[in-house]
Amino acid sequence: MENQNGTKKRRKWIIAGIVVVVVLFMMGCRTAAPRARYGRHQVLMGNNRVHLAAKDWEPVGVVFAETVAPRRSGFTATYNALMEEAGGKGADAIINVNVSPASGVFNITWSGSALAIRYLEAVP
Repeated sequence: MENQNGTKKRRKWIIAGIVVVVVLFMMGCRTAAPRARYGRHQVLMGNNRVHLAAKDWEPVGVVFAETVAPRRSGFTATYNALMEEAGGKGADAIINVNVSPASGVFNITWSGSALAIRYLEAVP
């Protein structure tokens, strides 16, 4: 009898351990999700509060930028650098923005690219 009870207790502990590992894994995945990134995409792509005007445009060229910044401000710093590069080419805005961390631990090197565009004047 003791062997069967010991086996049952061991199975209960194994199942409890598996449940704990799965719950901790799920909590880790939830906290590691980039929640702050969603707001940035809404601002760039428009949402209910931001109305994007439909205008005709022409491409000016592709712009590239690289910045070194902490994880929290890397996207913004690289986006601003892309805007400066596009402004240097005479562009009004950038579209198809791609920003990603390239390397680093504390101060991360961020690289980005975008298509610089110039809005066309409306013909009366």
